[in-house]
Amino acid sequence: MLAILAGQGVGPIRFGAAVATIERLMEAPCDLKTEKVCRYFGRAIEFELEQGAVVRMRIHRMDRPAGADASGTPRAYGVFNGAIPPDLRFGMLPWAIKEKLGGPARVEEVAGGGPSNTRERHHYAGMILDYDLMDNGQLVLGGVELFKPGA
Repeated sequence: MLAILAGQGVGPIRFGAAVATIERLMEAPCDLKTEKVCRYFGRAIEFELEQGAVVRMRIHRMDRPAGADASGTPRAYGVFNGAIPPDLRFGMLPWAIKEKLGGPARVEEVAGGGPSNTRERHHYAGMILDYDLMDNGQLVLGGVELFKPGA
């Protein structure tokens, strides 16, 4: 399991890592690789790159729309094997996340929500949590964006 660490990275992958390092630690080549991104559809994670180094990481809930692969075929994310320590996982309700992490520094309402139907973004130091509105009317943790504080 990979730990999602605010302001640091995912498991052993840290900000500044090169694509070769990502692929070695993920034990597979990127499913989609450009100069701007290394994306793993099945593992529900993407690494945003600048000058060949990781500057942001985005992790997604299962079945969240993932855009298109290199051939233009629409994709959805698979299952991320990890959590925010100690045991916060995708699909959890906002109150359960706040119980462990405390309240966010800021809550951003999202108009429209895009393809993931994201309705709220909760800002923490080094991490933004996206809450998606599901068909059953519940807001659930749908995405995590990691960044280096101050970057």
